[in-house]
Amino acid sequence: MLEDEAVKGIIEHLNDDHADAVLLYVRAFAGHDAATSAYIVNFDEKGMGIAFIENDKEASCRIDFEKPLAHAGEARRVLVDMVGKARKRLGEPTPNEGHG
Repeated sequence: MLEDEAVKGIIEHLNDDHADAVLLYVRAFAGHDAATSAYIVNFDEKGMGIAFIENDKEASCRIDFEKPLAHAGEARRVLVDMVGKARKRLGEPTPNEGHG
């Protein structure tokens, strides 16, 4: 089980600084292509609950990780990896495509 303080920090960081990534998760992993905004409402070692707006209606979903996090320190790596997978699934370029 992740510490409450770590969970609070992860949720705040993602919602404040990476709302675009949270929206990618909803579109790619929950199949809500028309979602226009999203924010994390809960987070644990197995996954995250996300509220989102789609077709002017609020809805929510749960996205589970491929495997549970052993500790909060794994969250960044897992979430960054998920962004890359989401972009591929949605056919969006990754930040370093076309560079180098």
